[in-house]
Amino acid sequence: MLIPAPKNWDEFQDITLSALKLRWQSPNLQQNGRQGQAQAGVDVYGPDDLGRQVGVQCKQTAEELALKTVVEEVKKAECFTPPLEAYFLATTGKRDAKLQTDVRLLSEKRLASGKFPVGVIFWE
Repeated sequence: MLIPAPKNWDEFQDITLSALKLRWQSPNLQQNGRQGQAQAGVDVYGPDDLGRQVGVQCKQTAEELALKTVVEEVKKAECFTPPLEAYFLATTGKRDAKLQTDVRLLSEKRLASGKFPVGVIFWE
């Protein structure tokens, strides 16, 4: 079943929060701050299904998400307090095998350096 992508960023953020609460069975996930406030690259935070403190950045875009954007958002998320144990970018962009590979490699490199892993969650 194809569900149309949301028309605005705040609807996408609300849907992402609700979907991850269900997916991770984590009622304590919550939105971080509000529009106009510095958020250290994190729109949603809290425990995932593995009990890790995670951050999620929501990117509503008609274009495919670029690795450059992922790297920029990860850099912001490194300043989040308390430190994250995992980080995800949720996007309305289309699933992309090259980006998925690049993000997996980035995540492995970060883990080897003692930093949080990174993943992408696609709307599809």
